[in-house]
Amino acid sequence: MDRHMHTGLGLIKTSILFASLCAAGSAAAQNTQSHALTIAAWYDDGAGGGGTSTNFSEADADTMYAAANNVVQNADQTGDESCDHTFLRSGTVLGIHGKESDGDISSEKEYAYVNNAATFIKVVPQITYCNGFLQSIGGCSPQNGLNSIVLAEWAVRQNPEAGVVMAHEYGHAVNLDHELYQIFNFMQEWSSVDNRNVNALQCPNLRSDHLDGNGPGSNFLPLPTSAAMSAPAATYLLDLSAAEPTIEELAQQVFLHVPLDLEATCDGADLEALLEMLRRGVPEIFEPTIAMLVGVLAREQDDAAAATLFEFAESHFGTVASRTAIVSLGQLAERGSILALNRLLDYAAEPRSFNASSAIVGLGLSGRPEARAALEPLLALSPTTQTSLTRSVALISPSATPHQTYSAAAPVLVQRETVEAAFSANQTIAASGRHGYYGR
Repeated sequence: MDRHMHTGLGLIKTSILFASLCAAGSAAAQNTQSHALTIAAWYDDGAGGGGTSTNFSEADADTMYAAANNVVQNADQTGDESCDHTFLRSGTVLGIHGKESDGDISSEKEYAYVNNAATFIKVVPQITYCNGFLQSIGGCSPQNGLNSIVLAEWAVRQNPEAGVVMAHEYGHAVNLDHELYQIFNFMQEWSSVDNRNVNALQCPNLRSDHLDGNGPGSNFLPLPTSAAMSAPAATYLLDLSAAEPTIEELAQQVFLHVPLDLEATCDGADLEALLEMLRRGVPEIFEPTIAMLVGVLAREQDDAAAATLFEFAESHFGTVASRTAIVSLGQLAERGSILALNRLLDYAAEPRSFNASSAIVGLGLSGRPEARAALEPLLALSPTTQTSLTRSVALISPSATPHQTYSAAAPVLVQRETVEAAFSANQTIAASGRHGYYGR
């Protein structure tokens, strides 16, 4: 995810298309180049902001680095160039902790706190905010910025797309933009095992010595803007006649933005297929993407989808996918689901901190006035206050919306900055809809 060039949100493709294969690319002779990158992972020390510790080990790090090297070095597909560049792990996997975050990046302040940690790579349990609220994206990194990339553990640990996610976010760190023309390029806006091509114009940036693997505050010289293709070469043209990916294939990808464009290409049968995946069970690494896609594709007043998301969240409590499902309830509430809105209000008032925090994000994405009424009292809290909500009246009903009042409950690790971002998102979505919010 590119935080700065496109506000992390604005480049949404009209459809996801593939091209027919031609001839594999070849590489010019290069001198071997390597970058040793420091790495840290979030853990809960019991005294800071709380949250769930990652399980990211040195073995996981080495597997991710090796997978990223495979993406960059191997010319194994049409249009792919071998780039003689090697990622190396520098030192042990360190730890990040503290009261400024719970490891689920859900506000600009949390992102800045983690991003400024003195290592190049930061692995956190979940990323819900990257210049706006998103649902379980794989990474969020400044372009041409701070010797830093932030990765979501679920996307890079024991995930076949780990190498693509790491290489993509590193690409932003060396000032590579999203690639909109070349199929299967590693800088496409979503990651899949097929999006692994590197072109001859991208390789020099990957090999550049203009960054420092020790992280923010270390030596850094801004890179020139990458020579990204302004027009596609014939061998890279998107094939408009090619079949679009199936919903099963989409469910196995790691998205680096919220793919609202899928509304135009997916239908009710695709949504039902996703819901059935959540009901019957799928490999854990696919669950966050599926929960996110349900929120994107849900139809008007879809209480049935809301019920499935709620049941999934309850049965998978504490997981990234559970928190993603709760955030997705906000998308359903925005489409008119009263059940989704009620569940979010319930979660926001309960003492399980992850559920409360995710519910506040969902209330923001709902754009609903009832959600705004729930969030507004918390805007007066001090910056260090960590709190949740207590609802003092009964649930709303489809036919009547009684006046509701809210008050701060016992502290349950919800940062005020998350509430502020949620309130702002709610206002924008109420005025411009979710397309206006994600396209801003």
